[in-house]
Amino acid sequence: MSFEERLKIKALLETGHSQKDIAQLLNRSASTISREFNRNIAKRGRGSGHYCAESAQRKTVQRHKNKPKAIKLTDELKCKIKKLIVHDRLSPELISGRAKLEKVEMVSHETIYKFIWTSKHGNKRSGKAYKTLHKFLKHYGRRRKRGNVYENRARILNRIPISQRPDHINLRKRFGHAEMDIVLGKNRKPGILIIQDRKSRKTWLKKLSTKMLNT
Repeated sequence: MSFEERLKIKALLETGHSQKDIAQLLNRSASTISREFNRNIAKRGRGSGHYCAESAQRKTVQRHKNKPKAIKLTDELKCKIKKLIVHDRLSPELISGRAKLEKVEMVSHETIYKFIWTSKHGNKRSGKAYKTLHKFLKHYGRRRKRGNVYENRARILNRIPISQRPDHINLRKRFGHAEMDIVLGKNRKPGILIIQDRKSRKTWLKKLSTKMLNT
């Protein structure tokens, strides 16, 4: 919303117009005007309960200044992502989740996936170094050997395979169905449990103790 519109809102309020009237006159939705009032009407002090266009504009400018800047996928980040996928065998979700936990700069897991598949199908020279990254994703291709033997992992008793998962879960129509994964720390250091809701994509992170990893 522009400063000019805010001045009009102030003038219309002073002449007795309702929120609905203001929305129609400014060709804005009622929810937009309501949000503007909720954010910018003074709640304390001398101006309590009143709308001030100048104050509303200052608050908006300040909010934009405080808003986190979007992280760009630089060449440096691309190299880092490649190392984490190829050498550390981390999924895009784990890369993004661990970066949040450690408070280091990283793009979202959606951006990482987009980068991987764009590199696979692209023809640019700059993308050749990343053209085979998709092969290192967790669910790509057949099971790989580590050295000369398959990894001998503990199996969950009476587990239900993903192929038998109900359609309403696959279609992500309900909240509360989550996916979990664990990234192990190096040299038996504490790992990270990552839980992600399938519908909302909201992610929770929990640092695990070494004792928990041993069990």
